[in-house]
Amino acid sequence: MRNHIVVTVLAVLVALLLKACANVSSPTGGKKDETPPQVVRTLPEDKSRNFKGQTLEMVFDEFIQVDNLKQELLITPDIEGNYEFKPIKNGLRLVFDKPFLPNTTYTFNFRAAIKDVTEKNVAENAKLVFSTGAQLDTLAISGRVTELLGGKPLQNAVVSLYRTSDTLDILKHKPFYFTKTDKEGNYLLENVKQDAYRVYALEDRNNNLRYDSQTAQNEQVAFRTEPLALDSSYSKVNFALSRMDALAPKISDRNPSTGFFELGFDEGLQSVTVALDNAAGNAVFNLIEKGKTVRIYNTANRTDSIPVQVTAVDSMGNQSQQNVKIKFDEVTNKNRPPAKEKFDTKTDPADGQKVLRDFVYELQFNKPIVTADLAKVQLLADTVTAIPLDPARELVWNPYRTALRLNKKLDVRKGVRVIIPKGTFFSVEGDTASQVKTTHELKDPENYGSIAGRVNTNAPNVIIQLLNSGTSEVTAEVRNQYTYKFNYLDAGDYLIRVIVDDNNNGKWDQGNFADHRQPEAIFFGPNVIKLKENWELTDQNISL
Repeated sequence: MRNHIVVTVLAVLVALLLKACANVSSPTGGKKDETPPQVVRTLPEDKSRNFKGQTLEMVFDEFIQVDNLKQELLITPDIEGNYEFKPIKNGLRLVFDKPFLPNTTYTFNFRAAIKDVTEKNVAENAKLVFSTGAQLDTLAISGRVTELLGGKPLQNAVVSLYRTSDTLDILKHKPFYFTKTDKEGNYLLENVKQDAYRVYALEDRNNNLRYDSQTAQNEQVAFRTEPLALDSSYSKVNFALSRMDALAPKISDRNPSTGFFELGFDEGLQSVTVALDNAAGNAVFNLIEKGKTVRIYNTANRTDSIPVQVTAVDSMGNQSQQNVKIKFDEVTNKNRPPAKEKFDTKTDPADGQKVLRDFVYELQFNKPIVTADLAKVQLLADTVTAIPLDPARELVWNPYRTALRLNKKLDVRKGVRVIIPKGTFFSVEGDTASQVKTTHELKDPENYGSIAGRVNTNAPNVIIQLLNSGTSEVTAEVRNQYTYKFNYLDAGDYLIRVIVDDNNNGKWDQGNFADHRQPEAIFFGPNVIKLKENWELTDQNISL
């Protein structure tokens, strides 16, 4: 009986031991594995010549996992056909359905596709290079890709090379050579054949390796004006990407009502003008919904069809002129006029915000103003003494009469008060704005800082802009002068941006890809400027 019990216990212990050995798991405890997988063997050997096969293998010194191979693996030049991925022990195998091109050097860059199974360490320099001929191409091109307007590096931007001897182009075909940028915007394209190439960089949003300029993708792009004759390796071939939108805005939607007619556009507009036929009088209209809708008001209570000419300009300066007919709905028992939109008024600066002696004050309305008694606008020095205003010179409407700007040089001791009584403004819908009453102290220089410097350039026309480093919002700017000083700045981080204004129109102009015209050049200061209260930073100079 005792022998039977001993045998039974031994059998249980052996079974438990075998089960423990069968369960493979990541080791627990001990030092964390930070060593990435290392390549120990490839088929063919790296940098081999005269390879004629259609199967590639890469084996590592530990178990690996392969993630997002189709997105991570970069094969240059581009291959014909497809490949099948097969896992093998400690590695992977790629089987291609078509042979490689003869006398061609291929580079397979696996980037972040290969990792170890324990800590997900990415295999470094997981590349395989071989030639199908006797010559191994060794030329390289490298550089950095950034955003032109923001100056920030672009990750996963595509840098493309097209041979000038080919009829392929970036709009319809994949490149002969390509690579992608890292998180710092840097790129390196190796093992390139000596030849002449058209070189591009683009923000490939849909991963098709082509530039989509006429679609909703509207990708950023940059190009070299002249082909690159690659007879030696090149570095610092940098690109600054921007959108080259050549599409004019189009009307995409029409919505009638009894009180107004709305025209929807396929993009936001920078500006718009509306001209009615002579019998309809002057058009009263407004841009709403972030500039994507033009609302035309029925001020003459018309219900017939009215010819309208709409001239629309988008943020890139593309303009369209479209002739349409609009027809307001008739008022019936079932079709009542829409309820009046609540009349809202905002001020910039808001009540309580501090201001400069060069006082700029804007009233913003949510619908057009048709009647205004500007003599009722009051400006009080130190909240007591009336300041005379010249409405014709110091009060300016925007084109839609939805904003009124006051510009006044203040001669005050402490501050200013603005009072605008109810009944000063009447909207297109006949209602009046509520009273406006705001008070503003003058800014104390000790609570602010300043930034000054010089731009060294031979360019005749420049725009110097101060940007908020975090938002890229323009805080201040000066035109056509080479020295600058920006005063009364809040503490924070800033950047200096310089636009070379070639046509001296006071704004940055985009390029045109179809016409091979470059955008106006933009340069940034070398560093983020960190400003504190009561600091005066000078010598923030930039050489273009």
